[in-house]
Amino acid sequence: MLGWRLFSAAALIVPLLAVIWLDDQFNAGRPGIWLCPIAVIVGVMGCQEVNWLLSRKGLAVSRTPNLLATFSVLFVSLAPLLWIEYPVDCVIGKPGWSLLGMALAVAIIFTAELIRYREPGESLTRLATGLFATVYSGLLLSFLIQLRFLHDSRVGLLAVIATILIVKLSDSGAYFVGRAIGKNKLAPHLSPGKTIEGFCGGILFAMGGAWAVHSWLLPTFAPDTSIGSLLWFLIYGATLAIAGVLGDLSESLMKREAGEKDSSRWLRGLGGVLDVIDSMLSTAPVSFAWWASGLLVAS
Repeated sequence: MLGWRLFSAAALIVPLLAVIWLDDQFNAGRPGIWLCPIAVIVGVMGCQEVNWLLSRKGLAVSRTPNLLATFSVLFVSLAPLLWIEYPVDCVIGKPGWSLLGMALAVAIIFTAELIRYREPGESLTRLATGLFATVYSGLLLSFLIQLRFLHDSRVGLLAVIATILIVKLSDSGAYFVGRAIGKNKLAPHLSPGKTIEGFCGGILFAMGGAWAVHSWLLPTFAPDTSIGSLLWFLIYGATLAIAGVLGDLSESLMKREAGEKDSSRWLRGLGGVLDVIDSMLSTAPVSFAWWASGLLVAS
């Protein structure tokens, strides 16, 4: 299993690194033009898996409207790409496009039910599952898109890289420390393999990743950036690790309720899209808040 996990992870990391390089070197003055559309694709794939898990539980789901709603949130979030320099007098800030996309998504979900309604039945259930699927796989992921648009081109990209790096280091640290010395279960009914020792190891690994971002990544690739104190970065890493575990357990809850081990089986050793990005969904808003605060780098 470990061998397949490493192989599948490599199959994802290599193309991602290539896209990151393209987004940095060949963005035609529009940072995010390569990287952000991938988030749209991933979000829609994640919504498909949420639809499947909800239906496995026996809940009424409007699959196509949910997919369209999730696509709308993420696609509208890309609106800042229309400008080479985003107008400072625009009354809609860049994150505001994600909220407008969510408003459109709500309209899509309700419109689908208005069209199909004939008599009382499962409309409220379909509305609830649709809104949940859209917020979970669309709105949360849109914060990663908005993170790319923060600051200048290079720093915004480094913020995305830092988020992915720290979260995956936390996941790896929790996995290996848990396997080595883990004894006390963290959430035995949701994820029997997770231990308190692994959780602590994940936090330490995440803080190590945050130290690397502060002391190496930003000074090397954005040397003119005013970087905040190391203490803030260490706290940043710890909060991402905690948020990542909450995201991981949240997806485990959905899978347990649906009676499934993985959200899908398209990538051997890792499961489905949600199994890969579950911790990223919960950390994206947290990371965005940190980078937008001015505590990590000057605004």
